[in-house]
Amino acid sequence: MQTFKRVIVGLDFTETDDKVVSYTSFFSKILKFKKIYFVHVHNHLDIPEEVRQEIYGTDTPLDEILEDEMKRNVKAHFENYKDFNIEYKVLDGPTFSQILNFSKIKEANLVILGRKETAGSGMLLTRMSRRARASILIVPENAQLYLDSISVCMDFSKNSEVALEYAIDISKAADYTNVYCHHVYTVPTGYHASGKSLPEFAQIMKKQAASKFDEFIANVDEKGVRVAPVYTFDKKHGSAKLVTDAAASMQSELILVGSKGRTYAASIFLGSFAEKLIRQKSNIPLLVIKRKGETLGIIDAIKNM
Repeated sequence: MQTFKRVIVGLDFTETDDKVVSYTSFFSKILKFKKIYFVHVHNHLDIPEEVRQEIYGTDTPLDEILEDEMKRNVKAHFENYKDFNIEYKVLDGPTFSQILNFSKIKEANLVILGRKETAGSGMLLTRMSRRARASILIVPENAQLYLDSISVCMDFSKNSEVALEYAIDISKAADYTNVYCHHVYTVPTGYHASGKSLPEFAQIMKKQAASKFDEFIANVDEKGVRVAPVYTFDKKHGSAKLVTDAAASMQSELILVGSKGRTYAASIFLGSFAEKLIRQKSNIPLLVIKRKGETLGIIDAIKNM
């Protein structure tokens, strides 16, 4: 079974934290996380004692104050938290670099972050998804705490296969939810030269996609899970929105996308579609799967952009 053993959960002491902790609790019951680190990054922890006394009513060091606050949140929103191996960490410095570095030190398999609806809130999510070796789970403020179906972004690549394997294992662990493989197809520029209309050529592309899916799924162990293909024609090159809209229409509560796996040197590169999907506003959690053990070098990464 595909699993996440070491998980880092980023908290920022906003209202989004309640949903992030609740979703971590929900997801941990499905995947049985082995170790969970709740992490908060704060600039300038060295607040003078008199200021701490004025603001917090105590002379306790700020990192301990914030750690206690995280513990209270977890106690309030994480069911059966005592059954899990949980640690709390307050880091000092820039949020992105501290979480990234901490995830490397702890050899995390998964980083869970919240997504706010405010403008510009996706910058940290994009940067983390680009650079982190771990997979990234993005939890929107209005995410649902149940799982009846999963949508997997499908381009018939090895990355898609890895994402689908995770989706199948999550489905089994969640009592066999439906898994949809969503492929968004387009028609090539210059299709007019064929003498066929746009709908006719689109139908050809759909048939080709269906043929690729049949070949693709033949090499995947579905483990008794219902896996169904879904095809959407992208007329206006808005594939990310089509994916989130289709997932909503299929009542999927989780979207998976396979990232182009990278070594550390090449991890700044993330598939353009995955980045668009991260920036796309949606109430559906997004799980960006990183391939373990990928050895693609920096030059190959540039060539494959």
